[in-house]
Amino acid sequence: PNLGQVLGDLADPSFTYGGKSTAYYRAQPTNPFQKRMRTDTRKNPLRERIRLKEQEYSNHSERTRRKFKDMLLDNGRIPLEYQTKKFRQRVLLKKWGKAGPTITITSLPDDFVHYRMARALTVREMARLQSFDDSFVFQGKRTTGGDRRKVEVPQCTLVGNAIPPLMARAVAQVLLDALTISPPDESMASQSGSVRRDTV
Repeated sequence: PNLGQVLGDLADPSFTYGGKSTAYYRAQPTNPFQKRMRTDTRKNPLRERIRLKEQEYSNHSERTRRKFKDMLLDNGRIPLEYQTKKFRQRVLLKKWGKAGPTITITSLPDDFVHYRMARALTVREMARLQSFDDSFVFQGKRTTGGDRRKVEVPQCTLVGNAIPPLMARAVAQVLLDALTISPPDESMASQSGSVRRDTV
């Protein structure tokens, strides 16, 4: 799925910078991925009126908000007056197009701009990109800076450094398939004159 299909049902048009979303699911899921994310680890559907967790929005300065808005209006380009020598923020593409997949996750959310809204991603949106279902709870503060990073691991870092559950499942399935020993085909073995009973 593309970014719009992954995050589309989490968008809260009434969000406030520095605030927490009080939104519930506003609509039915529109694709299989959204349906899967709305189930817990036991595959039980989450209630439609469940309050979304980890939907706290960055309290961007007025200058940063203007920069993000200009970037959204100009295909992600940063106006000259906002450019610095540091890493330049990029707008996450709603659809990858012919160029293929682009960046999908980071442990520093303010480095990337939401594909439709002039803000950074929430922890819940980052978790969706990593395929954590919406029932998963991340402990700790949303983000920390400076020396605090030596003693605290913020939620954004937990999500960004995590192995995506669906990827882990796919890798585990490959390993399981490789380790599974099929029983010998008795008919084929009898034709060759012997049957091996060895086990590994």
